[in-house]
Amino acid sequence: MSGQQIVVFDVQEFLSRYPEFDGKFTDEQLENFFNIAEGILSNTGFTPVCDYDLLKTMLYLLTAHVAFLFGRGAGTVGSLSSASEGAVSASFSVPQNQQAQWFSQSQYGLLFWQMSLPYRLGRYIPACGC
Repeated sequence: MSGQQIVVFDVQEFLSRYPEFDGKFTDEQLENFFNIAEGILSNTGFTPVCDYDLLKTMLYLLTAHVAFLFGRGAGTVGSLSSASEGAVSASFSVPQNQQAQWFSQSQYGLLFWQMSLPYRLGRYIPACGC
């Protein structure tokens, strides 16, 4: 197993999968969001996700989730809990833990959360190397 990066981020491929972010961020910002995603899901030979295509999909979903969160504007943290229209008002509730609540702030994060379920459950590793 290697500690080297497995999935190499391709901005154009990411934007073809998530065109809603095209023109909203620079390539450098998107690459930074991918780097943040790698901090959440290992992109090395030590990742529990052995399928390359699945790993790429999950990392891109995390990248989209991070982009969504950053796209809401500076200082906006948490899930929208109320909004008004006259004199514009909005309030956000900040998640108290880093579990499903943080991921459920966007469709991308919630999809990632569901896809990561098999990797969040306990795994049996046989001692015999079978």
